[in-house]
Amino acid sequence: MKERVLIVGVNAGNNPEFKNSMEELKNLAEACNYSVVGQVEQNMRNKHSVTYVGSGKIMEIKLDVEAVNAEKVIFNDELS
Repeated sequence: MKERVLIVGVNAGNNPEFKNSMEELKNLAEACNYSVVGQVEQNMRNKHSVTYVGSGKIMEIKLDVEAVNAEKVIFNDELS
């Protein structure tokens, strides 16, 4: 059975390639045998240095994970 994942992306600076990068992330996740069950996007000028997304978006991600029974969250950027 495939693990259920939620994908998350931040469109920093209104990047015109953002939608393509999210589609690529979804395709990569599926190629790695994950089932993409949801997607969260946020438009920001800059990614938040501590949490990557804004504080309100963190709560949305949490609720979405619970709603779709996601086992993992995959971000469209490297996190430290």
